[in-house]
This record gives sequence, C-alpha cells and structure tokens, in this order.
Amino acid sequence: TIAMLFAITVAHAQEWRLLLPKQAYTVRVNSQDPNKIIVGNWSNQMMRSNDGGKTWETKELGSILAGNYLTSLYWSSADTSIMLCGGFLFAGMKRSTDGGETWEQVLLDTNLRRMWFISEAIIEDPNDPTIIYAGRGTTYNSIFKSTDTGATWDSISVIPNNLTGRICTITIRPDSSNILFAGCQSGVMMRSDDSGESWNPVPINGQTDSIRPDSEIPKIVFSKRDPQIGYAIVAIAIE
Repeated sequence: TIAMLFAITVAHAQEWRLLLPKQAYTVRVNSQDPNKIIVGNWSNQMMRSNDGGKTWETKELGSILAGNYLTSLYWSSADTSIMLCGGFLFAGMKRSTDGGETWEQVLLDTNLRRMWFISEAIIEDPNDPTIIYAGRGTTYNSIFKSTDTGATWDSISVIPNNLTGRICTITIRPDSSNILFAGCQSGVMMRSDDSGESWNPVPINGQTDSIRPDSEIPKIVFSKRDPQIGYAIVAIAIE
C-alpha cells in the first residue's frame, strides 16, 4: 500500500493537488504556522516543509536501512519546537526539541520487546498541551502518559489482550479531557472516563464489542461543533 500527501483548496473544495509524491503515513501542521508541515515517511525518514508543501527536505531519525514506518507524529501546540515520533516497526518513541533537526529516544522497552505506536497514537490534552497520552500497539496494550511535553513517561494502564490484540489509535473528546477513546484491532472501540486509568469496550451498533476479526480502527475524530458526535474509520482486510 502506498499513501501520498494531497492538499485541497478551500475555495474549490473539489480540487486536490499532489504535494508530496512519496510514501506518507501521517501528516501534522504547525499550530502557529500552517506553512510548516511534517509527514511520516518510512525507513526512519520524516519529510518537512516550511512553505506549505512547495518544497520538502528529509530528516533522518536513524538508519535509513530500517524497514519501519513513521505512522505516529506529534507536534506540540504548547512549544512547536517539540515533536514526537513513533510508528509501525519503529522502536519505541523519539523526541525532538529543535523542530526535527535532532532526535533522542524517550521510550524504549527495557527488554527490547516490540514497542510500536501505530496509527496516530500520540495525542495531547486539549486543555493542557503539556500532558500527552500514547497508546502502545504491541507487545502490550499499554497507555502511557507524560506531564512534561513528552520528556518523561509513565505507564498508567493496560487494555487486556483478551479484549483486543493491538491498540491502533487514541483520541480525546475535546469537551471532556478525561474521556479518551482507543481504536483497536478486531474493530474494537475502548473508552476511558478517568484520563486513561481504566478502559471499557464500547458496543458497536448497540450489540457487539467487535466488528470482525480482520478489522482495525486506525482513526477516531470528534466534531468541533458538537463533541458528542464522533467518527471512526474501520479498515477491513480484503480476501
């Protein structure tokens, strides 16, 4: 699967143009300057633009021989010099304090077990952007929390493997920062009402806790007009 970055013109909502003809797995825009964009590529490479996507430069987070995918990028709204990165087949989490020029490891499994933050699984509290949550997709379904903009982390909970085999993404309901949702493997949706300390499955269509075994929920968003309304993407394998 190859994903590329496109942009839409607001005045002509039906028109899209190609910005980056390379593999792109997630995109983030600087909250203070919309001309500054970062894109998760693969093999430890992040693409960065300072002119709204007209030109791009590559920033390497490690060896370009690594077969990983940068699928979870975070750009702090409290301090836009701070970025975080995780991903599929990416080891743990790295942090930059200079806008992506240099990176340091801030999370890594002490026993070198897989520690992937798979699909936009790093988010900040909308009421306090120095507080960040991250959902570990493997080996354990751990929820991590940072209170210093990602410099240090604590594991605050684990979603049991009997409920899902993998956390794909997490999000916070914008009107209630204590309410978190996690989109998971098998089409499982989990909800926390205590800032990630405990989790319960959300019934799908009021009936089941799982959509189907070969599905995942890689993205959850809430309406800014009405935060009671949420939307989720469900990816299903095609046989």
